[in-house]
Amino acid sequence: MAYAQTFDKLTAISLDTFGHSQTCNYWYVVQQYHGPHTAFQHRENFIKWLDLLGLKLREELPAHGTHKVMWIEGTYRTQMHMSYDEFYALEGVHTRTLSNGSYTLGIVTTDEDGIKTLHSLNPNCKHRHEFDYQESRAMVG
Repeated sequence: MAYAQTFDKLTAISLDTFGHSQTCNYWYVVQQYHGPHTAFQHRENFIKWLDLLGLKLREELPAHGTHKVMWIEGTYRTQMHMSYDEFYALEGVHTRTLSNGSYTLGIVTTDEDGIKTLHSLNPNCKHRHEFDYQESRAMVG
C-alpha cells in the first residue's frame, strides 16, 4: 500500500541578502500554510521543480536577491511506495528526490485528474537506489 499526500496553497519566497544569510545558503523557499516545504539554492533548480510538478508562479519571479512573496498556482502529490514492483512499474519522468535525508529515485506521473505525483520508495525499502548527496544537492537544490 502506498501513502499519498497532496500539496496546494503553496507560496514561494524569493529572498534578499539578509533573508539568504538566515538560511543554509537558500535563495528561494517554498511554504505550505506558512510552514516549511522545500528550498532551493539556485533559481534554475527552483524553476525546474515548478515545471516538473506542473506548478506556476502567479507573477514573475523577481531579479535574484530581491525579496518577494508569491503564490504558487497548482497542486501536486507525493506518493511513497513499499512495493518495489509497484514503484518500478510506473511510467513517468525520472528525477532525484530528497527522502529521509537521502537523495533517491523519484518518478513523476500525471494522474487522471491532471495532477502530477512524485513517487518514491519508502526509506524502509533497503534496496532503494540512493544518489551521492553532494552531487544531488548541487543538481536539485
